[in-house]
Amino acid sequence: MKEELLSLARRLDWLLIAAATTLALIGIASIDSATATGDSLAGQTLRQMIYLGLALIVLFALTWIDYRKLAVWAWALWGVGLVLLVAVLFIGVEIGGAKSWIRWGPVSIQPSELAKIATVLLVASLVGKRKAGQLRVPDTLLYGLAAGLPMLLVWKQNDTGTAASFAPLLCAAVCVSGLRARWILAAALVAAAMAPV
Repeated sequence: MKEELLSLARRLDWLLIAAATTLALIGIASIDSATATGDSLAGQTLRQMIYLGLALIVLFALTWIDYRKLAVWAWALWGVGLVLLVAVLFIGVEIGGAKSWIRWGPVSIQPSELAKIATVLLVASLVGKRKAGQLRVPDTLLYGLAAGLPMLLVWKQNDTGTAASFAPLLCAAVCVSGLRARWILAAALVAAAMAPV
């Protein structure tokens, strides 16, 4: 047990964890400063501290788990993510102009964030199982299905920013899988041509 804990401690990127925690604490301090006058955000400071603590607990718990074992559940987790994204379209709550939240009493969750994690796990699993060699059309279609469906559902929630975050995942998958350089260059030129000046 002690050796496992030491091995886990050596694997962690403590600098990254410290930087992320510091940024979160700065954000909480800003909230605390903004709520000092007793406005509608009062009570958010304690809530955010609790969320940060829970996030760190989840971080260390997930680090303990071998991610390769999670690959067995990749399709199931992805399916749950899709179900939640569809549910948002019917029972979701609009916050900040995007109908992308589900609220249960005092707790609100954003299924698109859970769907992103599930999609990353599924695409990584598909890439890992692919046979070596040139990227085939069925592989590309499968990657597109895995990333495209949740991206479309998130876009329907009027959350364009989160929807766009699925695109780099798809690009990374096809690049790692052996997409020829000329196709990567062609895609980059098309993207550059479509970018606003």
